[in-house]
Amino acid sequence: MNLSHGKLPNSILEKIFSKINTFESDQRVLQGPDIGEDTAHISFGSKTLIVKTDPITFVSDNFEWYSLHVNANDIVTSGAIPKWFLATILLPIGITEKKILDIFKKLNHAAKEINVTIVGGHTEITLGLSQPIICGTMLGEIEASKALTTSNANVGDDIIMYGYAGIEGTSILADKSQKTLLIQGVEKNVINKAKKFIKNPGISIIKPALAAASTGLVTSMHDVTEGGICTALNEISKATKNGVKVYQDKIPILKETSNICNKINLDPLGLISSGALLITTSKKNSSKLINNLLNKGYKIKKIGEITSNSETLFINSYGEKTPIKKFYKDEIVRFFERS
Repeated sequence: MNLSHGKLPNSILEKIFSKINTFESDQRVLQGPDIGEDTAHISFGSKTLIVKTDPITFVSDNFEWYSLHVNANDIVTSGAIPKWFLATILLPIGITEKKILDIFKKLNHAAKEINVTIVGGHTEITLGLSQPIICGTMLGEIEASKALTTSNANVGDDIIMYGYAGIEGTSILADKSQKTLLIQGVEKNVINKAKKFIKNPGISIIKPALAAASTGLVTSMHDVTEGGICTALNEISKATKNGVKVYQDKIPILKETSNICNKINLDPLGLISSGALLITTSKKNSSKLINNLLNKGYKIKKIGEITSNSETLFINSYGEKTPIKKFYKDEIVRFFERS
């Protein structure tokens, strides 16, 4: 199988994970690699260390800020506070000292913004690169009994969503493909507004995730990234070994995202969606959690529930059921491949 840009397919990941004896070889590993799990969990007595690593490959501008926030997003889905960061930075031949120093100035500024300490990493100039690549590793910690995993979600739990589908992908498209969007009939003011989605509404879920975790009402949280809402819902199903039922018209999508995706024939539900967060909670706690977060200024709504079968289903406004699509590559990858 010849693979294209993006995350490895789950079928290959499962083969890789089956050969990693994480839990058997080290009893302090509480959560190792698994489909649908955002982080690794390692026991340190009364505390659990939460670990995540993620590269930044879709953007070249402001990638330093991106790396801090994308990695922190995964840490907070466990309920943990992001604390320490390491960066492996690969640089193209010919880069100047001034540019290198500027990268680290921005990296340090981004870390201070979310109160994270840079504790190490590696930097080198590498053959075959046209732009810098950063792979960040974020460490966080939480009281041992409070750490969340995606698999904690239970049958009957409500699925609640914070944020909007596809805002990250929308912003990248507006920034990198303005000319194409204009040719396809997207208005300039729509493109300009979409470019700002990275900061407003924003791709960070740190504050709403920690606010949700602090209530003690959450059973799981899952960050929505590559493959969009559809992939995140399928990952929840995979991690819990249960089904999901989601009311498609309840999923929040900004009009600019809909406009751009319609013009270039992309599905916003398969578009990279950092800034969106899926939360599960028991039905008896659902209204209490939603009201708590709404009162704190976080836009949040119920979109579905965890079911006892293995089906992942969308239900439209007419009550018709369709399987939630499996995206083997993100919609933004499909767009760039055909451009």
